[in-house]
Amino acid sequence: MTIQIHGKEYKTVAERVNEIHAELKGKHLSIETELVSWEGGIVIIKATVTTDNGVYTGHAYEDESRGQINKTSALENAETSAIGRALSSAGFAGSEFASANEVQNAIAQQQGMTASVFSKRLSDAKKAFADAGISEVFESCLEANYGSKNPVEIIKTQLDNSGKVIQALNKAYKEALS
Repeated sequence: MTIQIHGKEYKTVAERVNEIHAELKGKHLSIETELVSWEGGIVIIKATVTTDNGVYTGHAYEDESRGQINKTSALENAETSAIGRALSSAGFAGSEFASANEVQNAIAQQQGMTASVFSKRLSDAKKAFADAGISEVFESCLEANYGSKNPVEIIKTQLDNSGKVIQALNKAYKEALS
């Protein structure tokens, strides 16, 4: 059974797992997961599906600070998404590569970014840059990408793009430290 989201059909990861077990009953099947990284609240998982037809991988990450469920289950969410992506690579998908679980999670995270959450994340980012002695990189990134160094202005004008703002700051932070 597929789930309709924005006019597209998605299968859950559980449905994909059940399908591959049913189709490959009695044949070689292995689904393995590996914790790639868990640093700074970001969990990265790699899943590998091995069948007689080949080896298929999928990766996923979750941010512990994104959403109520991820506060306690970021690892599990990342593992489920990685398995779903590996199964898609193996040919077990709906009409879309992403699973219903991934799409529902993404929608929930987008809807969960309120002005107060965005403000907290910007404040945390600003502190991380300051603690690393690279405050100018924080301000430069905001100014170059969003036309202001003022976090309050950014929150007012960029709430719809808040995820992209945080991703840009994460990238700038990593680049400045490398």
